[in-house]
Amino acid sequence: MRESKLFNTISISKFYARRILRIWPLYFLFIAICFAATPFDSGTPAINSSEIPFLITFTYNWGQIYSSLPGSMATITWSISVEEQIYLIFPLLLSLTRKPKFKFVAFLFIFLGMLTLLLVDFGFLPSAERQTTSYLLPVGVGLFVAIYESTFRKHLIRKSWLAFVVAFFVIAYPWLFREFSSVGMRSTTCMTLTSLYFVALLHLCDRFINQDIALARTIGRIGRISYGCYLYHWAVWMVMTGKEILYTPTSGFSLLGVVVALALTITISEISYRYFESWFLQKRKLYQRVVSP
Repeated sequence: MRESKLFNTISISKFYARRILRIWPLYFLFIAICFAATPFDSGTPAINSSEIPFLITFTYNWGQIYSSLPGSMATITWSISVEEQIYLIFPLLLSLTRKPKFKFVAFLFIFLGMLTLLLVDFGFLPSAERQTTSYLLPVGVGLFVAIYESTFRKHLIRKSWLAFVVAFFVIAYPWLFREFSSVGMRSTTCMTLTSLYFVALLHLCDRFINQDIALARTIGRIGRISYGCYLYHWAVWMVMTGKEILYTPTSGFSLLGVVVALALTITISEISYRYFESWFLQKRKLYQRVVSP
């Protein structure tokens, strides 16, 4: 029992070390970029001094809800705060739970997520989008699917009609979500459907995309730079809108502006990944979990 606890402690420590090396370097580089961009901002500032305590402690989402932080280039980091808060608790909770009880953890997360969304829908809590506990719903759904992964995969492969339904849902939902948002559909419904959407997308990719090695590698490369794309696209967008580069307040971005913004985002993200992030990712190999023979 003592050896098992020690192994769990070491595994969790390695998990946190790998997580830090993946997320923190680019996160703090982006904050530094916001500081560097401050002299060049126009309209909306690149960063505000009131944001710094929340940025450093990964509590930016709470700062937006309860401290009314002004918008800036650093605003995009609110979702990283949510992720880091969940990743702080999730491994610890699973390490204290035996594997047969993972199902209980999944249902607990789904319940807490649904409860938060209902409290938001009925006006007891503000902003489902910024509440950390709202995202326990998709985490719980993901854990539940992981527990029954082999069953889901088996049914998806054997039943073509089910694969068709999943494919239709994956293709149609982005347009449906836009309609849901326009009519002010409740957060509970939108978040539940979105959680199921990503599960469907995962299994669809597992069935079709992984069969094509070249396509899988291309998508894998996009996945590697996606973190950078998420952060840098906001900086590119703010600079282009602030300086009105291929953008007007009345008409928005021109088609050329969209292409230029996309190209800049991908280029900056690729450079960042290749010459900055990859160095830290190499260090993650020191914390890989090794299973003894």
